[in-house]
Amino acid sequence: MTALVEILIFAALSIYLFLKLRDVLGTRTGTENPPSFMADENDADSKVVPFPQGGKDMIIEGEFSPPLQEAISKLEKRDSSFEIHDFLDGAKKAFQMVIEAFSRNDVETLRMLLTKAVFYQFEKAINERKAQGHVLERHIENILNADPLEISFDDVMVRIHVKFVTDQLIITRDGDKLILDNPSRMITRLIDIWTFERKIQNSDDFWLLSATRSDA
Repeated sequence: MTALVEILIFAALSIYLFLKLRDVLGTRTGTENPPSFMADENDADSKVVPFPQGGKDMIIEGEFSPPLQEAISKLEKRDSSFEIHDFLDGAKKAFQMVIEAFSRNDVETLRMLLTKAVFYQFEKAINERKAQGHVLERHIENILNADPLEISFDDVMVRIHVKFVTDQLIITRDGDKLILDNPSRMITRLIDIWTFERKIQNSDDFWLLSATRSDA
């Protein structure tokens, strides 16, 4: 295969991956765990307009409570390309893509889904795992919930905090494929808070993961 053909194939694959990731969150139409990284939302020059943080009382019989619905309505007026249910569907897909990419050391996929600061933390964790000769097997068995907790935006950026409740199978093996933890293959229920951000009124851009943390 000539170098030119290889370049063309790589370019085609890159374009396909970019469009796939954009569809996921883009428009309306230990080393076994991803590292926690909290972004500083006060870095923006413009005043951030926060809305009440969520909790159990923010979701009422499958719908959103009045404070959260007010936040959603304000954002929809500012960004006509935004629709909350489409966003949450995309957020669940992105969650699975990030977990899978982190598990198989796929830094190129992570680079397209994460902000630079978060990508650095994920890449560091992957390199540490590889240096130890460990192999991670992590499978999402079920996404039980993906609920918005808080919405904030300024003149440039919108950020949405989402609480994920998932059942996952997590196994770490050594270089000889021997299981180092979870030999009984128990399913673990995890709670994660992820923050997604995108430039406001820019439907050509897709959402990026800008902060992560685990919740007890």
